[in-house]
Amino acid sequence: VAKAYIGDAVTPKTEAAGFGMVAVCWGIGSVIGASAGGFLARPAVNMPRLFEGTIFHRHPYLLPCLTSSFLAILGLMLTQLFLPESGRAKKLRRSCDAVHPSPLAYVASARRCWIILGAFFWISFLEFGVQEVFPLWAISSVASGGLDW
Repeated sequence: VAKAYIGDAVTPKTEAAGFGMVAVCWGIGSVIGASAGGFLARPAVNMPRLFEGTIFHRHPYLLPCLTSSFLAILGLMLTQLFLPESGRAKKLRRSCDAVHPSPLAYVASARRCWIILGAFFWISFLEFGVQEVFPLWAISSVASGGLDW
């Protein structure tokens, strides 16, 4: 969404700076997100007064997963509520309103959109799954099926 919005909002003169800022924000988010996830992992071990005997004791990586899910949903809601449509998207919407009253209606009616979105979903699901599960598998003991690194 950020790249598409930047592409609509910048001029050819400021395009490099706009897309550069997206990359900078992604990099900062990757560092802060990984640090926060590491801090929130295993809360029953790191903060026993708060989390001993809770669900976080049985599932030591649930807190960072819940936190990142909450932040993703919050970002989606804030984007939907407060990010105005770009000028180019408004023009495109006006020209398509007669055929499809909303972008969601177009996506729902176009089979090729479902195929593309489905493929993108599965590819990103598998990629993020590997990125998140591999470190846990790598540090798990051999007895539990891990690599014990």
